[in-house]
Amino acid sequence: MCTGIGFVTKDGQVTFGRTQEYALPLPVQAAIIPRKFVSKSQLLSPITFKYATLAVVMDGKMADMNLRDKMSKEMPDLKNILSETSETELIMDGVNEKGLAGGSFYFGNGYNKYAELETIQKLNKTPLRGEEVVTYVLANYSSVQDIKEHINQDVQVANVKNLLGDAQPQHYVFYDQSGASISVEPDHYDGFTITDNKVKVFTNTPHFDWHLKNLQNYTGLSCYATPTRNIGEQEVFSGGLGSGLTGLPGDFTPQSRFVRAAILRDLMVVPENVEEALHHTYNLLNQFDIPYGAIRKTSPFNPEEETIQYTQYTSAYGLNPEKLILTIKTFEDNQISRLEMTPDLFEGEKVLRAAVSRKESYHFLKIGV
Repeated sequence: MCTGIGFVTKDGQVTFGRTQEYALPLPVQAAIIPRKFVSKSQLLSPITFKYATLAVVMDGKMADMNLRDKMSKEMPDLKNILSETSETELIMDGVNEKGLAGGSFYFGNGYNKYAELETIQKLNKTPLRGEEVVTYVLANYSSVQDIKEHINQDVQVANVKNLLGDAQPQHYVFYDQSGASISVEPDHYDGFTITDNKVKVFTNTPHFDWHLKNLQNYTGLSCYATPTRNIGEQEVFSGGLGSGLTGLPGDFTPQSRFVRAAILRDLMVVPENVEEALHHTYNLLNQFDIPYGAIRKTSPFNPEEETIQYTQYTSAYGLNPEKLILTIKTFEDNQISRLEMTPDLFEGEKVLRAAVSRKESYHFLKIGV
């Protein structure tokens, strides 16, 4: 469960943002990954970064030890798997030095079609797990067009379980600094289906083109109140402000979230610049925060316990290569944090990491100021 949106500003800047939902605490950090870094230890295939990347990553270091311990209790085998000296950087979402941004989203219920490892190797493609595709793309491609031209020749998702015992079903959205966006879905055994994302919105199942067709059911929604009208001889007053959006889906299914995000994004005032677009992103994505406890299911590790699906973080990016921007807020801290990557940081000998806040912080007001 995740929701993503993009904006193109009046002055031509592009932003991308997403929510990240999961039932177990994700040990994420912000990171600047330099050119030539090789991410390898826990990946199916080593990935060398042609392009420096600013990203939210989940890596073996597990900087927040409380989260590490909590995950280890949920999944006992994890303690022996995760290494504090891991050379792995697994990207959840990010932007590279060329202004190409993207994120990995859940794509379950059998919609994903992963090929056998041996089949991919015979085709001389690089095999990846589902959750590794965004890392590869941001490390190697410079634009949406670059992805279109090369991804189906270069890589394919293999039906290989990860360290947690699952072949994680994923699909992907990408944006570049031109404003172009695409959906990339591993929904057939020969590779990826690539679809232009002109609505600048992304969620989960079913296929992306289904979501686009479903929008035809909501073309009557409006930012204006419905008018008073006569029904028979009875004058019926409008429901008031907001009545133009009567029928807008409000639940948390992927189908409803896609419609809600697409319609509300379309009705929003076009942002003037990147700072306003980042603000718009959080303003809109607040609609998709899942109240803690509202969505539950039986734990796959203990049938007598429940897991709670909740919004773990929201991130938003500015895609200008002269000053790439990552902003993030977490479930534990509603205050937005920010990290920037400028060209002088593209080269480096090691990954630069920044821990995200896991404790609520406040901006204190001053009386009389």
